[in-house]
Amino acid sequence: MTTLHLHACTHETGGEPACDIDWALSRCRQSDTEEWATGRRLLVVAASDPPTLACEAEVTATVEARYSSKTDAWRRLQSLDRASVLSREAFLYAAATRDAPDQGWLLGWTYEVVHRLKLVLPTEVGMVHGWAMVDCVRLRQPALGESRLGEDNDSPERAFEATLDPDLAALVSARAIEVARRWLHALGYLPVEVRDARPEEPFDLLAETDTRRLPVVVRGLVGDLRPVTVTGPEIQASFEEPTAMLVVHGIALLRDAAGLWSATDGRAYQIRPWRPQKPALLPASFRFDPVGTGRFAWYRDVWHPGDGSTNSPARPPADARAEPHLCPNCLDPGQEAGGFSWSIPDWSCHDCGTKWGGSD
Repeated sequence: MTTLHLHACTHETGGEPACDIDWALSRCRQSDTEEWATGRRLLVVAASDPPTLACEAEVTATVEARYSSKTDAWRRLQSLDRASVLSREAFLYAAATRDAPDQGWLLGWTYEVVHRLKLVLPTEVGMVHGWAMVDCVRLRQPALGESRLGEDNDSPERAFEATLDPDLAALVSARAIEVARRWLHALGYLPVEVRDARPEEPFDLLAETDTRRLPVVVRGLVGDLRPVTVTGPEIQASFEEPTAMLVVHGIALLRDAAGLWSATDGRAYQIRPWRPQKPALLPASFRFDPVGTGRFAWYRDVWHPGDGSTNSPARPPADARAEPHLCPNCLDPGQEAGGFSWSIPDWSCHDCGTKWGGSD
């Protein structure tokens, strides 16, 4: 059986676990001690809206005892090694403590996080007195939060991709590849004609016959179809030869009674040919090479500003500066130079005549 428990100590806003200690207060003893034994794994449910499976955790220590008052329960909880991080006020004002009887049974434990999930608790799982026992749990939808203020390149979808446990993310990716192989077989490619292309090629699968060649970029998603992250080499390769993009969404993570995880389900969304244009590319991050074509790359080669004292080297004249080719018109012929705010031109582009490269 799989044990799920509602986390008692949470942040007020996001419902995330605030520390790796948990407890349950009840009027009568309602649980089997074996379900909370050291080494047992359980799923921690965060008190958010909707309720979220925050993580899978392994119990490291437990305490079970009668308590005569809530302060007495907090004192008994201090027998756990990590209980010192939990103040008396945090314990008493936690929702699970406020709603509990003044006298009864304390069950407390500490744990180590095994897998981070942040997935919505399935509606068929009913929590009773703060916990539930289920044969298996199937997780389909991520708990996507709001984008943080002032971070234009941040998105809840990308945040979820970054925080999903690497082992579970690998299961999702492997399931997506499996679905993609079946999709290629349905297109007429034999199993021997489809091979894994990583890491030699900038795509995931390559379907190839004597007369046909189809590179495929594959992405897997837990939950609904939403933006995915692609790499620069993948985009570049899509312009060099016809490429397909396959986004496998609706993948479910399944945890069975033995505690083993697997990825199942998945629906394929195809884009063929895939040649991503700017409106469909949402900025997530950029790679900058300071040794290459920086805006003031000539600082590195010719001039070192120094500390500003009278002995610091003077700024060199324009004709003595290294001139890396950074003209915005030449870098992107479809982009007008008027989008740049450089007001004092330092020089003109020898190729197109555009004045560029502002001074400080």
